[in-house]
Amino acid sequence: MQWTDTSAIVALAIAMLGFTATCFCMAVFVRHNETPVVKASTRELSYIIMVGMYLCHGATIPLLAPPSSVSCFISRLLPGLAFSLMYAALLTKTNRIARILAGSKKKIITRKPRFMSAFAQVVITLLLIGVECGIIAAMLILEPADSMLAYPSPARVRRVCNTTPLGIIAPLGFDLFLIAMCTVYAVKTRNVPENFNEAKFIGFTMYTTLVIWLAFVPIYFGSNSKVITMCLSVSFSAIVALVILFFPKIYIILFRPEKNNRSHFTTTKDVRCHIGYMNSGVSRHSSHSTSDFSVESPRYVACCNCGPILSLILFLFTLDLFYYCNCFH
Repeated sequence: MQWTDTSAIVALAIAMLGFTATCFCMAVFVRHNETPVVKASTRELSYIIMVGMYLCHGATIPLLAPPSSVSCFISRLLPGLAFSLMYAALLTKTNRIARILAGSKKKIITRKPRFMSAFAQVVITLLLIGVECGIIAAMLILEPADSMLAYPSPARVRRVCNTTPLGIIAPLGFDLFLIAMCTVYAVKTRNVPENFNEAKFIGFTMYTTLVIWLAFVPIYFGSNSKVITMCLSVSFSAIVALVILFFPKIYIILFRPEKNNRSHFTTTKDVRCHIGYMNSGVSRHSSHSTSDFSVESPRYVACCNCGPILSLILFLFTLDLFYYCNCFH
């Protein structure tokens, strides 16, 4: 793999685009750190997710770099760690929303659910990330990262990383477990009131991520373009999360500042959903803070309804791009 290869240029361009977009979103969030939209998104977890996105896009460079002990070590480290940052935070978010809704269904709320504070959420996320770090460290000890010579044919030799299928499956296996759990909680909270739109966005993010990885697995293990396939899958996963989770919030902050006030985050007993009204089971006097809820906006609802269509479009685009890159390998 050379830096001047067409497939490498495509992967680097996508990674740079995603990195730049993430920098822009991070700057907007930091600039408006004390506004209701940012607070409602559980800003501590949002920043952890963005750090994971940075690592996702940054993983493209060591993956495309000439194989060496350093580049192979970093390429074994970054993808699994980046995904654990993103999906551990998303799992913590969805679990929190699910517990809030479970508590709101009780007729008498005797006490507030435990571990609901921002500090507790960060600690839970860091514990999940620690599990991933332990798996990566164990695999690096069992199979030290280095380069080796591969012979695809008697007349051809290549220098590649000595990464085995187990070295890929073990770190990404825990990430897939986090993705699966996020998807389960997203399905459980799919019929939440509009005040809980954050759960819908997380749900569509996970559905689209599953589509990407359904395309990744057969292509990665069934073709010779493993490096490009990994680069594109990692970058697309981060871009999907950025677009679906953060772009609607950026739109509210920059173009609809009148929506960025506390009145749009208060909860009522009757809340407007996609069609008509429904009783949410969460009262004004609920013990849950407004940071547990998302923006109530017709544009937000419209964006939610586009999730399945976006998933299908991205799936077809991903397959076409994988095929295009394989043709030039």
